Amino acid sequence: MAKVHVGRVRGEAGRAFLNADADERAGVPDRLLYEIARNAYWAHGEHEIQMGRFMEIYRKYEKLAGDGSHYLPLFKGSSYLQRANDRTMYTVRRQEHRVDFEAERRRHLEVAEQSLMQANQMAPDDASVALELMKLKFEQGNDEEGEHWFRRAMALNPDFLEACQVRCAQFPGEKRIEFGRELLRQQNYRGQLPFVLVDVHAQLAEWSGEKETYFEQPGVWEDIRAVYTGYLDLFPKDVLVRSKYARYANRCRQHAEADRQFKILGENPALRVFGSMTSYNYHRKKAARNAGAIGAAIE
Repeated sequence: MAKVHVGRVRGEAGRAFLNADADERAGVPDRLLYEIARNAYWAHGEHEIQMGRFMEIYRKYEKLAGDGSHYLPLFKGSSYLQRANDRTMYTVRRQEHRVDFEAERRRHLEVAEQSLMQANQMAPDDASVALELMKLKFEQGNDEEGEHWFRRAMALNPDFLEACQVRCAQFPGEKRIEFGRELLRQQNYRGQLPFVLVDVHAQLAEWSGEKETYFEQPGVWEDIRAVYTGYLDLFPKDVLVRSKYARYANRCRQHAEADRQFKILGENPALRVFGSMTSYNYHRKKAARNAGAIGAAIE
């Protein structure tokens, strides 16, 4: 069969794939089937679990995965866990689809725990299972168990960025910065873990209500510069990361550094960072203009 990529098998295409003949699915790895099933389910709106969408996809996936695959209980557990806080189950338009939110949430968490523990028994070395168990324990308010499963996930996959992002989200603001700085000290750029610190600052800037002045703080720039220069020293040809760094340097009013990065990028930036070439040219001209003004003032 043709090579299948999960990014191209979503929504209706994913459901069509799950309905395909066995010959068309031959040779597709279990992990890919799992991702296809998840994408096929989540593409259909917020409250469709009440209308049978989960069981429809689950039964189709069950036939593909077989009883011996731990991805089956992992799919079920992660789906129920994600639905546990879906308040649309309580606010949907049609009365017959509404539920008692707290009662339904407890039920979802119970099913999630049973399914995820089953998946863990079947595949104790799958970091994805540990990740979902970490999410579950934090959702249940059991921080000690959540930390245990975080450490287990990282032991199984030291590059597990998503696990670090989920763990970081459990901390209050300043603790998030400490956690991000610890990841920076570890310097795992292969897994891009230090970039959690940049994401923390971006989130705190949003919460501050003073996004622009937040990035002018010296400590913020020191963190951002350390993350990006550490990565670019190892991967200097990464245009996407260099483009992000140039834009952050401008936001932090470090125009000389921004100008230097824009000159390296030249006419070949990652336009997804700036939106368009027009926007890119605006930012690099701003950096050059301000860098020149700073240089003139120094002279």
